[in-house]
Amino acid sequence: MADRGGIKRKALSVTDKLNILKMYDEKSVNKNQKEIAKEMDLPASTLRTILANRSKIESSAMTGSCKRQKIKHGKFDELEHILSGGWIDRFKKRHGIVYRQIWGEAESVNDADIAAWSENILPNILKEYSSYDIFNADEFGLFFKLMPDKSLVFKREKCHGGKLSKERLSVLACTNATGSQKLRLLVIGKSKAPRCFKNVRTFPCDYVSQNRAWMTGDIFINWIKQLDLSFKKQNRNILLFVDNCPAHPTTIPLENIKLVFLPPNATAKLQPLDQGIIKVLKQKYRKKLVLRYLKEMESKNPAKKVDVLDALHYVSAAWDEITADVIKNCFRKS
Repeated sequence: MADRGGIKRKALSVTDKLNILKMYDEKSVNKNQKEIAKEMDLPASTLRTILANRSKIESSAMTGSCKRQKIKHGKFDELEHILSGGWIDRFKKRHGIVYRQIWGEAESVNDADIAAWSENILPNILKEYSSYDIFNADEFGLFFKLMPDKSLVFKREKCHGGKLSKERLSVLACTNATGSQKLRLLVIGKSKAPRCFKNVRTFPCDYVSQNRAWMTGDIFINWIKQLDLSFKKQNRNILLFVDNCPAHPTTIPLENIKLVFLPPNATAKLQPLDQGIIKVLKQKYRKKLVLRYLKEMESKNPAKKVDVLDALHYVSAAWDEITADVIKNCFRKS
């Protein structure tokens, strides 16, 4: 956007604001708001306002309910001419459906543990490995039918941690420190054989089932043993950092993987994937959903429900789009 002189008009369409949010998400890993605003030729206050109203902007885009000011050279032409989504609002009111924020558990970060680990333990672990052979793996929850921090519920129902929703998947991501080797995602769902998998022979990522769509010790052991076998065939020894949780057993016999557990209550600062990689991945996934809903509105068809197979394709595509620079910066921050 900065390459064409930035945005000169004061009136920004929903599309322009979505594009600004997209550019901000991509650049915020290694730049501050002031630098990004200058690069996009935006007043810093305008960027702050857009960021503060992210949820409203994305909701407006999904419903097509806001008035738009058309700006030339829109980065995504397919996002223009959004059809009226008033019928969606009426449908939600008629059936008592509302948006609710999903609140997860906050992690307590122990600064003393972080300092001790970083200064006394980590250097000795890293010295035997190159950045190419240093990996981090982590799981995250994905409410795949809506934006990651929203869910549709009926009025008077509560949604704590997404426990009401059957639309949750768990995703295991793993990458090396150079960003040159992003491993195939492992997705955990509730159904062993979703209907959408019928007659499908190839998948963009690996999929396993668990009755709550959670990572378990058995699933993790199976995943890491297959990974260990793969590195053995390559005659390659790697270092793999994971967080310390019950789903990650500590006694797994491995030959070519040195498994290192991060200190408890410190992963928010020590785990590379938590420094922005997973955040960017979810944001990219969310934007793919928004684009899908908009296209369906343009075609005058009611929004088709996103199924598990759609989610596998979207999250895998989002993972592929994360650049090596983003990954390297997040490893440096940890």
